[in-house]
Amino acid sequence: MRISLYSLNRKHHKLLSLISNHVVEFESTRKGIIVVPFEEIYKVLKCNRQELNFISSRLFEEKECDLYDVAGIKGLFCTPKGTTSFINRKYPKENKAIVITSIKDYLIISIGLITIGSAIFTALKAITVEQSNKRSIEQPLVE
Repeated sequence: MRISLYSLNRKHHKLLSLISNHVVEFESTRKGIIVVPFEEIYKVLKCNRQELNFISSRLFEEKECDLYDVAGIKGLFCTPKGTTSFINRKYPKENKAIVITSIKDYLIISIGLITIGSAIFTALKAITVEQSNKRSIEQPLVE
């Protein structure tokens, strides 16, 4: 499975959104469950189990979500740290930083190439002018 860091961060945020919204709903109504079943996650994220393991691995590492397996209900729930990350838009901010870095890199390379191209053009023009001056000096001596 190949997925870009940009897309992965979007999936992280979407997963945090899904599981943190369940926490908010539960806390406001005290009805239902905090856990989001795996089947619902697969459907919303449009992924399979292997892809979800890959997507959620960073969230587990950062302790932003955890597993739930009680009374036949298996799924994920959002930790307080995960809710904070969602509210602070941690992963969209990381994506913004990726885009800005990519643009900077592109500009640095482009400016370097333009500078090299300009130097080559200037050198070729100087050589052409020098050769033209040589011909104009030699021509009157021949006649």
